[in-house]
Amino acid sequence: MKGNRLLLLVTVFVVLAGAGCDSKNGTTNTQTDFVTAPTNLRADWVNTGEILLRWRDRSDDENGFEVFESLDSSRNYNLVAVTTANVDSVLLAGRNPEVLYFYKVRAFRGTIYSGYSNETRVASGMLIKTLCRLEAAITAIDFSPAGVALVTGSSEFLVRTWDVGSGQITHILSGHSAPINWVSYSPSITHYRIASQAGGYIKIWDVSNNHELYSLNGDRPTFFGDGVYFVYKLGNNTALIETQNGDLKKLYPGYFIGVTIDGSSLATFRDSLATLMLWDLRDTSSSPRVTEVQHIGDRGDILSFSPLGNYLAMRGNGMKIIRLEDNTEQSQLEQSNFEVYATAFRRNETYFAASALREPWHICVWNVQTGELVFTLSGHNYVPYQLCWSPDDNTLASASGDGTVKLWGPFR
Repeated sequence: MKGNRLLLLVTVFVVLAGAGCDSKNGTTNTQTDFVTAPTNLRADWVNTGEILLRWRDRSDDENGFEVFESLDSSRNYNLVAVTTANVDSVLLAGRNPEVLYFYKVRAFRGTIYSGYSNETRVASGMLIKTLCRLEAAITAIDFSPAGVALVTGSSEFLVRTWDVGSGQITHILSGHSAPINWVSYSPSITHYRIASQAGGYIKIWDVSNNHELYSLNGDRPTFFGDGVYFVYKLGNNTALIETQNGDLKKLYPGYFIGVTIDGSSLATFRDSLATLMLWDLRDTSSSPRVTEVQHIGDRGDILSFSPLGNYLAMRGNGMKIIRLEDNTEQSQLEQSNFEVYATAFRRNETYFAASALREPWHICVWNVQTGELVFTLSGHNYVPYQLCWSPDDNTLASASGDGTVKLWGPFR
């Protein structure tokens, strides 16, 4: 294998007359044993209008590579770039972020052509902007109820709020003695509350005056509904807390999995029964209504509970979406066999996003109904620790160990 790979900036510069694909531009595949086909082709938006193609060069004696582009998979491919030898990436400029593009690459030596690489695609869902850059890792994130502000937690023990439009810090909250693992913005429009968690300790803040209201022992505090209550993990149980004074209202058996955004359903998992419990939070009786979902798998395989309570994302030969109504598989997520760190369902449950634990630390977004991989988002230089969708579902925010918050979209 050859080193010293080059990055080639390419606009559309080689398109043969006739725009179709013949033996010179793509439809006739002259298979030979003399030039080995490239593999592992992938495409990612990297900037507005720019798509980065990367592949593995498996030949030792090629003169270069031909890059083909199509707007309809497997047909009407056009030659859009030609590289020199020893190149394994191309940056294509002038692309429309609203268009779905398909790509494939082949190597050549003189008039001898390899077979094609795998076909890959890239759609809209580009980087809108990098909201902030810190020296410390940004480890937690959540949107405000109107989507005009963000709250973040960091590895230097601080909670910050940001104006999304300007990228300016509006509040800094200190008092934790460990990196922040979780933050949650209250959906209340009258009480400016934030919950943060670090090292097993939760703090509830009145952000209007940078004041800590109270603290609790536990993990993953999550507001819901109108913000009057929040839930959090308390050992192997889940606690329901009144936000204003921190009073415990109810203790639900089972490990906290998630809560719907309207507060109609709380999901817990009881390890002793290997059962997912769906509690009706509107039932305030001493024995609230509960739906049991059995044979769901192990708790460690559960990735995310959807915001409307219809789905569960789980590991298992890649990732899959489970429809909770009848405990059946809704979809198997394509190209999802990688180590996952953070996950997030879109609020209307049309998309599911997951970040990669390993380099290149991309974020993948799938269609929940079909399992189709529709967006691959690249740009972080370390693990995206947490993901969240804006209240209007148009923007995905990612918080990363590289010290940045990135905003992706728009998602239609």
